[in-house]
Amino acid sequence: MPNTCYHVYLALSVRERGTLEAWFNCDVMSEADTNAIIFPQSLLHIPFTSENRAMFSALIAVTETELRRCYQQGNSPGETDVFEHIRVSVEALLKAQPTLKECNQQRIASALFISPRTLQRKLKLSGTSFQQLLNDERKCRLDELLKHHSIADTADLLGFKEQSSFTHAFKKWYSTTPLRYQKQLVK
Repeated sequence: MPNTCYHVYLALSVRERGTLEAWFNCDVMSEADTNAIIFPQSLLHIPFTSENRAMFSALIAVTETELRRCYQQGNSPGETDVFEHIRVSVEALLKAQPTLKECNQQRIASALFISPRTLQRKLKLSGTSFQQLLNDERKCRLDELLKHHSIADTADLLGFKEQSSFTHAFKKWYSTTPLRYQKQLVK
């Protein structure tokens, strides 16, 4: 993250500064007027993950605490909004996958360094589920895949184990068969 800078209010030793620079992979300025992490707005759309599990867990805890504090001081939109970031993180991870094969709740939870049960609970608090987010991403990819692939290949790329499962889900979503839908797309 070349344009990122971390400002710390306290004076830091050379060792402390080095540790923070390694953690955040950016310049660290000590004795600043305020504590801040400054980064380009475009980075807000990137899933918040880290190879350092301890740092990631600590940052998530701080983020959730700060969100709760901000909401309590402001309009108090409620606990649901505090966990909205988990939904956004899951959506971003799903969108980042070239295919949805092997894309399941366990793998997404691991990428976020949380248990599948915690992911399930936080998604429920944000008003959705992993299955709903996965199906939404499948629907987003559907037209493009059906234009260029067979129904069997499309089912596979969308993460369905069997074509019959894909056909069943498709009929539930659109009240038609994938073949009829595909024929309308390629006209």
